[in-house]
Amino acid sequence: MAAESFRIVSDGSELTIQGADDQGTLYGVYTFIHDHLGISWVHFREAEETVPKRSTIRVPKMDRYEE
Repeated sequence: MAAESFRIVSDGSELTIQGADDQGTLYGVYTFIHDHLGISWVHFREAEETVPKRSTIRVPKMDRYEE
């Protein structure tokens, strides 16, 4: 894996987020929570954020790699 890259893999019941390094892992987590959980913020240090309330989280089957 290239520096700062990540891979998100799910079989529908288990989820793995793997980064090539610490920064890649962080990017993978941010990508997952933004794309699949709807969590976002304008700036990391500001209080403006969106965190939808959900009683159930469904993770689709996927195998995503980004550099």
